[in-house]
Amino acid sequence: QATHTSLAGKTHKAVQQHIAKLAVLGSKAIQENDGHAVKCDPTRVKVITQTGGKMTDSEIINGLVLAKKPLSPKLPKTLIDGKIAIIDGGIENESHGLDMKIQVERVGVLEQFRQQDLKQLHEKVDTLIALGVQVVACREGIEDSIHSRFIDAGIHAYRRVARADLD
Repeated sequence: QATHTSLAGKTHKAVQQHIAKLAVLGSKAIQENDGHAVKCDPTRVKVITQTGGKMTDSEIINGLVLAKKPLSPKLPKTLIDGKIAIIDGGIENESHGLDMKIQVERVGVLEQFRQQDLKQLHEKVDTLIALGVQVVACREGIEDSIHSRFIDAGIHAYRRVARADLD
């Protein structure tokens, strides 16, 4: 009743009822009972706004929601009971962090470096596949040359995800 009262006069009655219902469902979803008191942790709720649609299209989703585009729009938008890998970094060619000069004396030496880097990236993806991961969320980038590996494995991969979303 308090949620209805707080929304009184702010918008259409049907929208008020819908938003009030969502507010109650949201608060119940984040309740924790420690045996002595019921507490709510508001950091466990994220409100994502999108333009278009109606306010009554709003919904509560129990789970992880990333307001990012996946590497492939071909994969389904929703997963249930999947394994998620959260990577505080990226899956990219390593920058060796050295200001160095290489004197190439044989044809193909640079290509060997590139192939070794690519092999390491493939090994990382293979590890994720072996673990049964279905969603990968990286704080940094994902090397363009391995996008197809994720797509072929049916893994939803997201790059440059905000730290707050990863947390």
